Amino acid sequence: MFSTTDIYGFSQISLKGLSNEKSLLALAVLGAFAGVAQAQSQVTIYGALDLAVSKTTGSTTSMVNGDNNKLGFKGSEDLGGGLSATFQAEIRMDSDTGNTEGGGTRPLFQGQTRVGLAGAFGQVRLGRGLTAVQDADGAYDPWGATRNRGTFVPTIMDAGYGSDPLNPANGSQNRFSNALFYNSPVMGGFQGNVTVATKETGTLAVGGVPFGATNVPYSLAGTYNNGPISAMLGYERNAVGDKYAQIAGSYNVGVANLMASYAQTKFGTTGLSFDHANAFTPATATTGASGIAVAPNAKTKAWLVGANIVAGPGNVLVGYGQKKGDSGLVQAGTIKQASLGYEYKLSKRTFVYTDYVNARQSGTQTKNTIDVGIHHNF
Repeated sequence: MFSTTDIYGFSQISLKGLSNEKSLLALAVLGAFAGVAQAQSQVTIYGALDLAVSKTTGSTTSMVNGDNNKLGFKGSEDLGGGLSATFQAEIRMDSDTGNTEGGGTRPLFQGQTRVGLAGAFGQVRLGRGLTAVQDADGAYDPWGATRNRGTFVPTIMDAGYGSDPLNPANGSQNRFSNALFYNSPVMGGFQGNVTVATKETGTLAVGGVPFGATNVPYSLAGTYNNGPISAMLGYERNAVGDKYAQIAGSYNVGVANLMASYAQTKFGTTGLSFDHANAFTPATATTGASGIAVAPNAKTKAWLVGANIVAGPGNVLVGYGQKKGDSGLVQAGTIKQASLGYEYKLSKRTFVYTDYVNARQSGTQTKNTIDVGIHHNF
C-alpha cells in the first residue's frame, strides 16, 4: 500500500510496503511529473473587493465601488536563454450587484487580456489593456488611477480625453483593444513605453451608420523613477484624431509624496469625440460614445496638485485640480475639484476609508460627496 500528501501542489508518494520493482516504477513516474512541473507556467491569482456607502448633493445615499473590483490571472513561462512568455487576464465587476463592471455593460475581461514575450529587449504584448500614457499617469493622482472615489482620473486629469471613443462598452476610456504594447528595459531609471492599435471601426454608430476610425491610435510615454523622484511625459492620439499631451512628476519627502500634473487635449476635426462626462453634464447630454458632436479643434486644459501622506497607521490623501474646456464642449467652462481622504490600515491587505469631495463648475451648483468604505486585496 502507499499514501500521498500534497507538497507545493504536487503529491509526495510514500513507497513503504512496495516491492523494489514497484518502488523503481513509482520513482520513475514521480520524476516524469517533476519534469512536467518545471515546464509549467507560474500562475498568480489576484484580486480586490471594494464597497462604500456614498452620498452626493442632490442624490440618494447609495452603495458604490470605491475602487476597481477585479479578479485576475497572470503568469509567465521560462523559455530559456533569458526569454519568457507572459500573460494576464483580468475580470472586472460591480461587487454591489455581481454584474460585470458598468452595470453589466462592459466586457467580462474589462481590465485587460494580454499575452507576449519578455527578455533583455524589454516586454512586448498583444491584446487589450491600458495605453502607455494611461498606465503611467495614475502614479501622479493621490488616489491613483483605480479608485473611483476622490480621484482626479479621468474627470480632471485626462482633460476630457478618451482613448477609445469608438467603443461605447469601454466606458473607462483609457484602454486600447487590438493593440501592441512595448515596454523597454529600465536604464538609469528611464523607460520608454509604446502602444499602437489597429485602425478598426469599433461599435459606435451615428445615425445608424458605423463610424469608422480616421487614424491609427497610438500612445507614447517616457517615465523616470530614481529614489524620491518620479516623472512622466506622454502623448497620445485616438482613432478619431483627438490628441492628448501630459507632463507629471512627484517627489517623496519622508512621510509625504508630493505630486503634480498638467495635461491638454486637442479634439480632432471630425467633430466627434468622447469628451468625458461627469456629474455636471446635463442629463439630456450624451457622451462621444453615443455620437455627440463637439467643436472641431476645441481644447481642454487641466492641472492638479496633491499629496499622499503617511499619518499613523494609515494615509491622508489630498488634492486640488481644475479643468477648463473651450466653448462647444459638453464640459465648457471651468471645473474645480478639491478632495480629502483617509485610509486606515487594518492589515497589509485590508483598509477602511472615508473621503470628502467638493466639485464646482461655472454656472452650476456646487456638489459635495462623502463616502465610507472598506477595501480588501487578495
